[in-house]
Amino acid sequence: LGQTDVTPSLGQTDDKLKLTNLAGSFKFGPAKVNMQWAQSKTGAIKEANLQLGTNITMGQGELRAAWNKVNHSGGTAACGPVGLAAGGAVTATLAAASFNCFRDADDSTHIAIGYVYNLSPRTALYGTYATLSNKGQAKQSIAGNAVGMRGGEKSSGGEVGLRHFF
Repeated sequence: LGQTDVTPSLGQTDDKLKLTNLAGSFKFGPAKVNMQWAQSKTGAIKEANLQLGTNITMGQGELRAAWNKVNHSGGTAACGPVGLAAGGAVTATLAAASFNCFRDADDSTHIAIGYVYNLSPRTALYGTYATLSNKGQAKQSIAGNAVGMRGGEKSSGGEVGLRHFF
């Protein structure tokens, strides 16, 4: 067959934020298929992520594609202020408070495709295009900054660049 990797993980903070992950990949020929399932849960509030992706080697380049689905459940639309602990760190309690800022239907789907062309073992050209569709009042964005977005809007973006390892 091919090379297979599977990695599970479990974690819990003192304030009962539970994290569960399962990731795996399978390599066959020039292609590698990967999957990750992750869940964050505190009380009845839950966020589940499912990601499927592939990397396909094509000569000096690599085609990359990914699909990610975020599913929220147990949350309410009400949301309290989130602040910082001493030293600027977000506490698990505050993270859990911000985790409650969605409703059951506030989900999102993210699709990305990209290509990396290796100019040498240390230098590559790359390009990526991604789109993210929100449902309900979800305000996820490609750039990571949802300021000015309304719930349910789409976000998309692209990048091109040159990478070099020193």
